[in-house]
Amino acid sequence: QDTSAVKGMLNVAGALSVTNNAALQALSGYETIMNIGTNGDLNSIAIKNNGQLTTATISASSVMGSVEIENNPALVMLDMSGLSTIGKNAEGKSVTILRNDNLKDLSGLRGLQGALTGAVTIASNLNLLSLDGLQKVLSAGRDNSGVSLAITDNRQLATTQGLAMSGKLEGAVHIMSNPSLKVLAGLQLISEIGADVSGDSLVVKTNAILTSLLGFEGLRTVDGAVTVAENPSLQTFKGLNSLTDISGKNSQD
Repeated sequence: QDTSAVKGMLNVAGALSVTNNAALQALSGYETIMNIGTNGDLNSIAIKNNGQLTTATISASSVMGSVEIENNPALVMLDMSGLSTIGKNAEGKSVTILRNDNLKDLSGLRGLQGALTGAVTIASNLNLLSLDGLQKVLSAGRDNSGVSLAITDNRQLATTQGLAMSGKLEGAVHIMSNPSLKVLAGLQLISEIGADVSGDSLVVKTNAILTSLLGFEGLRTVDGAVTVAENPSLQTFKGLNSLTDISGKNSQD
């Protein structure tokens, strides 16, 4: 029910994959690992489909590929706080946090810093309350669908505070289907956004109680379309006042 038997390892040449373990409750014993390589898909850390896993601690400081934490419904404590350097996988993603129903925040990723080479995807985490932990991530690369940052379908997420991205993002920003999201924060220093494969740069859609777009007040240039739709409580577009250059259009236009 735990992985403490691996304690003492220093380097892993390939990926560290912990998947489909129905009874595993604690991921420990990896405290001495400093560096992790990749597998054929360029994943470095994959923790997926562990139904009873509640805690995951990995002390690596550098990984060559991506980090993917997916489908761990009981996970409440994730600690990878020593991780500062990260690559991306074959899909162009650096960080994917997906369908972890009891994870409340991202503080376990607080060591990540600077410009990531791949995209950040935070999606379908039922009880995620905060993006705290991503404050040192200043920009993100572009995945194969052309997206740099996707915050989607996080039912309890009330604010994007915890982000601190700035300057240009290579790909699009998608903020969609977050029914508790009221405040956009941590995005004010983004000045330019690229476009996804559909031609969209910024998509803010189906956020039931979002009242303003002030979180994008620094945005000046987008390479694609801006789609703001199905946000019934949105009162103003004032946050887009600085947007003066829309260079493209999406495939629906």
